[in-house]
Amino acid sequence: MTRTRGSARALLSSDGPGGSVIRGLLPAATAILVALGFLRWLGEKQGLYGTGVGIVLLTLTACGVIAGLLPPERRDELTEILAQINRGERVEALEPCAPPRTAGRSRWR
Repeated sequence: MTRTRGSARALLSSDGPGGSVIRGLLPAATAILVALGFLRWLGEKQGLYGTGVGIVLLTLTACGVIAGLLPPERRDELTEILAQINRGERVEALEPCAPPRTAGRSRWR
């Protein structure tokens, strides 16, 4: 399989920390978003709200759920970045997570 730099396939198959995080979050995020979509449809079918309100509720809930799945240290970084953007400051590039060290040598070169 050919890896294209920056593609979703490259991220999913990555041996780095980003690949392991996304592979761990993907099943939970997918299941939760499917369940939220079903609940949105059910609420509209019952006449609890219209399509526009349903879309807003689904979007806000999905953002909250996905943010809740992030590791706490990444949530803090994201909060600080959003605060910098709101203050009109220039945002520096994120530092990647340090790869775990294996006995004797690193797996990443």
